[in-house]
Amino acid sequence: MAGKFDSIISQMAPLLDELKNDNDGKLRNRNQLQNIPKKGIYVFYEKGKPIYVGRSNRMKDRILEHGRKSSGHGSATFAFNLAQEKTGFKSGHESDKGREQIQKDPEFTPTFDTQKERVSQMKVQVVGIEDQFVQTIFEVYAVLALCTTHYNYFNNH
Repeated sequence: MAGKFDSIISQMAPLLDELKNDNDGKLRNRNQLQNIPKKGIYVFYEKGKPIYVGRSNRMKDRILEHGRKSSGHGSATFAFNLAQEKTGFKSGHESDKGREQIQKDPEFTPTFDTQKERVSQMKVQVVGIEDQFVQTIFEVYAVLALCTTHYNYFNNH
């Protein structure tokens, strides 16, 4: 088992280099996602700075969901987090309200919509990773290496 883990760990730095080097010469807009890998890690950038790392086995659709007008709190999780930060609304163990309740609040909804639009304008970079263990470990590695812990957190529910 230690050999498998060591093998995964040895992939972290090269994957980060691939993600950071922007091998195709540009960060992608949401309309440039046609030929991206299906499975892997994605990073949202704002003003040239990485701010959110995610992982998916349906990467194109997942990236688009974060900024889609019709997406709810479960699909536009990054935008929801941004809206919570802007409004001060808390959910889960920090409040007696759940995410669905907050999403419907008339004081929260306009900010959530604005943040979905904001996310839809962000650039994104991706790296394809098929192996689920590598994906899982690399997501945490990328969050720490790219310093996106302000919006990426791994709280238990």
